[in-house]
Amino acid sequence: MCWIRVDHKVCNMAVHVVCGVNLEESEASYTALFDNLKVRGVQNVWIAVSDAHKGLVVAVRKSFLGCNWQRCKVHFMRNILAHIPAKEKDTFAAKLKQIWQQPDDKSVRRYAQQLIEEYESRFPKAVEILKSGLEESLQYYQFPDIDPRKISSTNVLERLNKEIHRPLISLFKC
Repeated sequence: MCWIRVDHKVCNMAVHVVCGVNLEESEASYTALFDNLKVRGVQNVWIAVSDAHKGLVVAVRKSFLGCNWQRCKVHFMRNILAHIPAKEKDTFAAKLKQIWQQPDDKSVRRYAQQLIEEYESRFPKAVEILKSGLEESLQYYQFPDIDPRKISSTNVLERLNKEIHRPLISLFKC
């Protein structure tokens, strides 16, 4: 359960945490899992938060029509930083992290564009990844009443499941 502010009052909302069985999970297995959750009563899912596992993302989009998919910003940053030289990683990471610390959607886009322009020629692959996945990592801005720390990444779940190294997804529903 998760406490969420709705219409100026705090409500207790359901949060479902799903942990994949192994890294070989396919779209079909995730779709079957989500179908099972729906049979058990899950409905009205607002946002699903996960890494960018292709089968998982496709299954979320097929299974929960109208649901936003939030790419875990931490996994996304790791994907980008994999293309930054070690000696530049700390500086770039600090600037990159600032994208998701902006106060609103407009500021995020302005800051991200500045970062892209500053580094596009030096780190083209990293910037290409940033540009292609940025929108997916900003879906939490559409839910201003929910604490962004809970829906912008799967880190809260990963801390609970330190020994599990499998795809994680959170489903937030009303």
